[in-house]
Amino acid sequence: MEFVDPVEFSVWGRVTPGKVGDFRKWISNKLNISLLAAHQLFGDVVKDGNLVEIHSECSWSKIPAMLSCIPEFIEPGSVVVATTGIYPSKKEKYCEIHNVYFRLGACTVCTDPPA
Repeated sequence: MEFVDPVEFSVWGRVTPGKVGDFRKWISNKLNISLLAAHQLFGDVVKDGNLVEIHSECSWSKIPAMLSCIPEFIEPGSVVVATTGIYPSKKEKYCEIHNVYFRLGACTVCTDPPA
């Protein structure tokens, strides 16, 4: 069975306190919104120490490259990978083999060979 590279992963991280301004500039450029809009949309998320999505809809083969280009405003050690469309948290399932959060069924990277 041929491995199909699923295009369904996002990379998340926590903004380092003191680097919120850098995050606002980055997210405003990424989403093409004003700095004020970035503050209004993400201010509480950052203030509460929640994860923010850094890269989205990455195929599994692109994850290593995405993990090597984490913005400097992201707190070291806070980066996680999750199936696109879910917020990575303890309530989600976690594959320890691939270090990825997922919701339904099994890890989409893990595949069983056909019988």
